[in-house]
Parts: sequence; C-alpha cells; structure tokens
Amino acid sequence: MANLLFRPAELLNELSALQGLAGRFLDRASPYKLEELTAEIQGLQARGGTYTLEIPELRPLKTRVSQGEFEPPNKKKSTRRVYGSITGIWEVEATKHAVRDPDRPHKKAKPTMLIGFTGKASTVFEVRDEESEETVSCWKMELGDANSPGCFFHTFASADHGFPVPRHPNVFATPMSA
Repeated sequence: MANLLFRPAELLNELSALQGLAGRFLDRASPYKLEELTAEIQGLQARGGTYTLEIPELRPLKTRVSQGEFEPPNKKKSTRRVYGSITGIWEVEATKHAVRDPDRPHKKAKPTMLIGFTGKASTVFEVRDEESEETVSCWKMELGDANSPGCFFHTFASADHGFPVPRHPNVFATPMSA
C-alpha cells in the first residue's frame, strides 16, 4: 500500500521548479540529468504500476565545483575545491485512487492517478572534495515505511567540523524530498 500520495503534476511541477532554481549550480557534464527523472515520472504516469526511481551512486547528479564560495561573506575565501553529489532511490506506485473534489464535497469521488511511496525513499546529498573525492559533509533524508515504528521523516547530517555548512539545509523541501 502506498503512503504519502501525490498527483503526477505536482511532482513534475516540483522538478520543473528545481531545474529552474538549480540550473546555474549544476555541472553541465553531470552524469545524471534532472530531465531523466522527469521522463521517468511521465512514463509512470502514462502506464501506472510500480517502479523504482533512482539517481544511482555511480551516476550522481553533480553541482559545479565551488572554490571557497561556501565560506560566509565576512571570512577569507578557502582554497578548498568542493562539489555536491546527489543520489537517491524511491520505490513508488502509480495507481488510481478515489479523490473527492474539495470544491464539490457532495459529489462522488472520481478515480485519479496518484503516485505514492511504497518502500525505499531516500535522498543523499554529499559535499565532496574535488581532489580526493572524500565526503566532507553529508545529509540523508528518508521516509519510514508506513508499517515501521517511529518517526516517518528521518534526517541525518554528518560533517567535517572545519566545513561551514548548516546542520539541516533546505536543499529538498519538496515532495521529491523523500
């Protein structure tokens, strides 16, 4: 059973907005492109069923290299060259669900295609040193299974304490957060 349901248009709008906002920060030579995720969601919307959406570890979405731009404005720029690497896996199901029109609450619910998370739902954002490829900082955002105990939303952060980053950045405050 799927939990946390979204209309495909909501996910596609979020991805479109993310592409617009992130465009200037992404590496044009990145092994993964956000357009791939958009195409997968469009295909899932058309055919329905279960599917695993993935930005694989071997083909991450990468940001352009930053040389000291991560330092606060009042600090001396660092010579450290870093980039962001984003990966994720989301097990989803697209199926029709009875949805009532909120403007017409007395009308019968009509079948509407929705996409919901059914299993794994994990996004990992890492800041890596360009030269050594070593992880400097990492955030993991996950959804718990509907049947698991505890908190449904999980966020974990780890960092090199010499690297000035916020503990919980608002990198993914969208349905794609999972």
